[in-house]
Amino acid sequence: PGVGAGLLYTDNATLVPDNEEDDLILVGYAGLNVKEDRGPFRVSATADVIHLKYTENAFSDKTYPGVRATAGWEQITDHLDWNVQNFFTQKSIDSVDGVTPDNIQNTNVFTFGPTISLPISARQTVAVTPQFRDFYYEDFGDDSQQYALSADWLYRMYRTMDLLLNGSVTRVDYENGEEAQDYTGTNLQVGISGSRARSTYSVNVGGTHIDRERSDSESGFSGELELSYQLTGHSSARAYLASEITDTSNILLNSETNPENGGFANVQTSNDVVRNSVMRLTYRYEAARINSYLYGELRDLDYKETPDDRDIREVGADLNYSLTQLLTTGLLGTYTRVKRTDIGARDTRYSITGRLGYNLSRKLKANWDVRYQDQDGNSDSVSEYSEFSTFVSLVYGFARVSRP
Repeated sequence: PGVGAGLLYTDNATLVPDNEEDDLILVGYAGLNVKEDRGPFRVSATADVIHLKYTENAFSDKTYPGVRATAGWEQITDHLDWNVQNFFTQKSIDSVDGVTPDNIQNTNVFTFGPTISLPISARQTVAVTPQFRDFYYEDFGDDSQQYALSADWLYRMYRTMDLLLNGSVTRVDYENGEEAQDYTGTNLQVGISGSRARSTYSVNVGGTHIDRERSDSESGFSGELELSYQLTGHSSARAYLASEITDTSNILLNSETNPENGGFANVQTSNDVVRNSVMRLTYRYEAARINSYLYGELRDLDYKETPDDRDIREVGADLNYSLTQLLTTGLLGTYTRVKRTDIGARDTRYSITGRLGYNLSRKLKANWDVRYQDQDGNSDSVSEYSEFSTFVSLVYGFARVSRP
């Protein structure tokens, strides 16, 4: 368990270009972390709630719950494995506007299904995975249910190399009736994966066909490449490239289950089919006193019908250094350029945060940070703002009192 409290001062609580409002925000936190991995059962779950009180009434009081949970039960060893996931988080309604309570909605992603493995020989295995997915958006994004069935044939060529053949069918039903277009998607891919002394890799290529009920179907290439390399005993690099025809709900699911493949902050939710192409490069350095993470991401989103096409470029760095066993410092910076190609708008934003943490005891920690962020656009953009803020918090036990 964990509890915490914090204070945040901002000189632009509503993130507007003019008539800025400063505010002092009181932050309260309570959370619980559970992990279990013994025998056939495994659980990894975090549940928390954050309450915000705006003392100058820039917004009304807000409470944001969160759940990140995965669980599994291997009912029959190497043959039947049940899996369930649930991610309850907050996401932006408009991915370009500033992150304020007026632009935040609760979202929930739930998946459930078994993996049925059928060994054919010492080198060959067939796995069948039926899965149910449910997507919920509090205000906008078009709730949907998905019913998926995938089958994999795995052949171990060598001890360090596998061949894969995958086929899947997904039925997507939206809840808002005529405004959305339900569809059935089929996907077929072949792949190869392996490992070396200092690296791992996987390559999958194939095609996807989307059959929509009230408009033209969509077909095209799909594939992904993942390469990880251990540069030294303390540093590693990873490259991820992918292109697929999908929907934004599945992009959200992938960002929650595999954050290293890219985030969701710059993706606009929609009930449309979208071509999602992404390239992400990451670098990590972890040593006794230094913990650093750098990344660069290029993403192109091409929506079938809605005018939400965008080209995104983002770089970021998270640098942390322990001055002593009790005192840590950090520097976090991001730069993002979003070009909305359908309407000719371009927005650039950057943020830089300096952090200081002090361990008062084994379980009690104080944190302080200072942040400046700015967003500018061309003449066709209305999402401009700048903000200076500072945040101080005190946490006990397991707690992650994040910024409002």
